[in-house]
Amino acid sequence: MAPRNGEQARRLHKCKSVEARALVVVVLIALSVFGSTSRAANPRDVDAAINDAVKYLYSQQQDGKWEREFDKHGDQSTGQTALAVHALLSAGESHQDERIVKAIDYLKKTPSTGVYALALRCQVWSQLPPSPEVRAAMAKDVKILLGSIDREGRVKGFYGYNPGTKTYSLSRGHYAALGVWAAAQAGYEVPNNYWQLVEKGWIDEQDPSGGWSYKGKSYQPTGDNQKYPVTPGMTADGIATLFITQDYLHADEAVTPRGNIKNPYIDKALDWMSANFKMVANDEKFSRDYPYATLYAIERIGAASGLKYFDKIDWYEIGADRLMRNRKNNGSWTGDYGAVVNTSFAILFLAQGRAPIVMNKLEYDIGDKPGNWNQRPRDVANITRWIGKQSERDLNWQIVNLNAPVEELHDSPILYIAGNQELKFTKEESEKLRQFIEAGGLILGNAEANSIAFTKSFKQLAKDLLPNYELRQLPADHAIFTNQQFPAEKWKRKPTILGVSNGAREMMLLAPDVDLSRAWQVQETGSKIELFQLAANIFLYSVDKKEVQTKGQTYQVAIDQRIKPKQFIAVARLKFPGNWDPEPGGWRRISAILNNRDRVAVKVSTVDLTKEKLDNISDVAHLSGVGKLRLTDASRAAIKKFVDGGGTLIVDAAGGNAEFAQSAEAELNAIFGTDAEQLKNPLPPNHPIYQVNGRKLEDISYRMFARQKLVGELKGPRLRGITLNGRLAVIYSPEDLTVGMVGQPIDGIIGYSPSTATELMRYILLNSLNPGASPTTQKSAATTKSSK
Repeated sequence: MAPRNGEQARRLHKCKSVEARALVVVVLIALSVFGSTSRAANPRDVDAAINDAVKYLYSQQQDGKWEREFDKHGDQSTGQTALAVHALLSAGESHQDERIVKAIDYLKKTPSTGVYALALRCQVWSQLPPSPEVRAAMAKDVKILLGSIDREGRVKGFYGYNPGTKTYSLSRGHYAALGVWAAAQAGYEVPNNYWQLVEKGWIDEQDPSGGWSYKGKSYQPTGDNQKYPVTPGMTADGIATLFITQDYLHADEAVTPRGNIKNPYIDKALDWMSANFKMVANDEKFSRDYPYATLYAIERIGAASGLKYFDKIDWYEIGADRLMRNRKNNGSWTGDYGAVVNTSFAILFLAQGRAPIVMNKLEYDIGDKPGNWNQRPRDVANITRWIGKQSERDLNWQIVNLNAPVEELHDSPILYIAGNQELKFTKEESEKLRQFIEAGGLILGNAEANSIAFTKSFKQLAKDLLPNYELRQLPADHAIFTNQQFPAEKWKRKPTILGVSNGAREMMLLAPDVDLSRAWQVQETGSKIELFQLAANIFLYSVDKKEVQTKGQTYQVAIDQRIKPKQFIAVARLKFPGNWDPEPGGWRRISAILNNRDRVAVKVSTVDLTKEKLDNISDVAHLSGVGKLRLTDASRAAIKKFVDGGGTLIVDAAGGNAEFAQSAEAELNAIFGTDAEQLKNPLPPNHPIYQVNGRKLEDISYRMFARQKLVGELKGPRLRGITLNGRLAVIYSPEDLTVGMVGQPIDGIIGYSPSTATELMRYILLNSLNPGASPTTQKSAATTKSSK
């Protein structure tokens, strides 16, 4: 996340490829979990479709450009080339690719006055490193756009195809606003009266139904002309345009919290869209229907509004399914205006619409009334855009509520709760929040206007959800402050952040004395820059700097009830005085994975070492935790008896916690005596524990924090073990397995990557059931046989 330059772009392009490979295991697990469905699109389908479409566009490039003559629309020269380049860059292609360099040179050297062409060129300029030449090109184009808007008469606030023409359409007005907005985001100064003119034009032309048509409600046809219908595409254009003007004209209205802010024109249009979404991505042909441009428009309002659904319809899923059904064998989409245009629009929908979600903003009620969750309606939208600009990638945000399945909360690792009232979640809602946390999620709270009522209730929520942990001030050396892109030591003012940790990762954060949403809402990137950098650091912390998931990808795994297990294994989780259960969600996830992938049912139970014995309870025992481990003589004897009787003991330091690791090693020495000397060295890479049914575990990877602090570029596993009577009876990992089993990438963990930790535990468990694969316990084999 450094300033743009050529080398940075190459590193970023390579980084995206690495991220994609790292997420393959996650995607495969998710697909195996949920099985086949009626959906045409899954993440692999989308990847393949984008790649094929990119190849198609390159195949159509001639003399460094993509241009086709139209018999209308005025002079739009360079427009199709700009659209194609915009799509390719959005798909992750490098601006330094020779083919794109040629196209950009063509755009720089070829003047144009067409509104569509200029608007799309500005989109391209905003995606490039801001060199003096690029900034000059953008300034030239946006100057024409600002100067050619109609400022009087019936078409006030809109555009002709070219400056001085007497025709107009709302479509041209929308694309022009997008171009000017791209320039404004790049630092070009746009006068407020421009946005006022644009906003008034769209409001005046809104149909009473809530939607928009190509010419607006005031258009009166003459002669043989017909009145234009209200369409999803034009309505999406109107919604997206009003979201832009809202940012520039109405942000200050939310400085002082006064309850949720609504825009009646946007709300009415969204209602129309929800009621008429059946017209989108439908194979039936409607009047003035341009399906690929419409999908592009739908993606823009999805990104602007944070809405995942229109009337319970997942707009991205429906759109992606339609595109999968209708793409040609050569990777293109055809129709009005040609394959290059439609393929570009399809790429933009697929690539931008699935961009990673920075935060889910929680919509919540207090009693039977809406809570003040949206007093700063553009806070998360603005911080998402800022983080995306710093990271040089497309990022999105979403609005969620607790009526949705808890799995949907995990579209983002962060659930953002803002307000200035006392929070009053129901028992069912609190349980969903707890499940979100246990499955790897992070809740971020913001007390708007430093609300004491909100702060007090959020602290109580933390106690209710996580009674075993305390809300405390993050230490100065916390990974959020020291190990991310923006070191806190450089901030003029370091905000106080309270956090609840399980000793390995943060689960809840609260900003009690700074109003994050106010700074984000009004985009105070000057005087309050540290609050933007803090948000970026929290996001980077939550994804281990780079392990972001695109839409449709998930590490969540649920048991597929259709699969009937063929083998069984009993696992005892060992409870001791102290933090023995930092990640209760890990065993739920690994159990689901073994059920779905291996037809192995895992029965997990808790055994309190201070009260219960391990005899005949389990095949495998897992001892993990954070902080110092202190066992009684009776507990040590119980563990020794369990192992001597054929049981397999797994021990790991959750989060790579050094205090637990050191004390666990001392306890293992006390339990196993001289046999524990074997723990001094890792098991060899060719040890049978790393093989199942002849398949060796490959691609061992560590979290970035572990590479920085411990293992460097080591690519092999570091498990240690104690072999007794020819079998591997004890498996010990001073590096984390427990947090990794949850699946969420997060910073500050000394351990294996989530995919590797998951596979290591899977191999350990499968080997305990398969005596032919590696030295295992006779007890496990006997238990399996008797359980069938």
